Amino acid sequence: DGLLDLAELLNVILATAAAHGRDRQLHERASAEGTRMLALIDVNKDQVLSRDEVSAFLAESGREVFNFLLTDFEQFDEDRSGGLTLQELNNMLVYVSKTPGTAAQPEAQSTAVAPMSQAAAEVPVAETTQAKVARAAKVLLTQSDANQDGVISRDEAKAMAATSGQEFLSKLVTDFDTFDKDSSNTLDLKELTVSIQAMSS
Repeated sequence: DGLLDLAELLNVILATAAAHGRDRQLHERASAEGTRMLALIDVNKDQVLSRDEVSAFLAESGREVFNFLLTDFEQFDEDRSGGLTLQELNNMLVYVSKTPGTAAQPEAQSTAVAPMSQAAAEVPVAETTQAKVARAAKVLLTQSDANQDGVISRDEAKAMAATSGQEFLSKLVTDFDTFDKDSSNTLDLKELTVSIQAMSS
């Protein structure tokens, strides 16, 4: 019927949170690795990797695993400056880590975002439905509460529903006033818990 029942909705919420957590870890790992690589390859210390610097780095034996730095150079030189900034290098490392079959460092590959099905499999199976609803509500609150004031505003709900992979939360936006029982223009944890149950009906 195109609708998610409660069990399916809970699995989607929790699996999405797990996948987003992995994505955040991947970006943090790429940032650290990018900083290290920039310091290693950037011979003239101008904080930009030129094609010549990358070629010189790859010329040394045993560095073939880094060939993507050269083959994908132009694709990630977003400002067409002829060099890779730290941000562009980080973007490249994230892409390489997420792309199957791409030659990348083993440790970078190991941080690739797991498929949603794998993330869903990590949800405890012995958990009661009530406990799962409560945990899903806390997850949504943590993800959506951008200003960390302990509640979700209408704008925060819209932003979360507009995020890729979170479209199933559109009912949270359209029925916001219904879920906002105290008319505070925000959803607290209790109201969010009720809304999760309502979104599956």
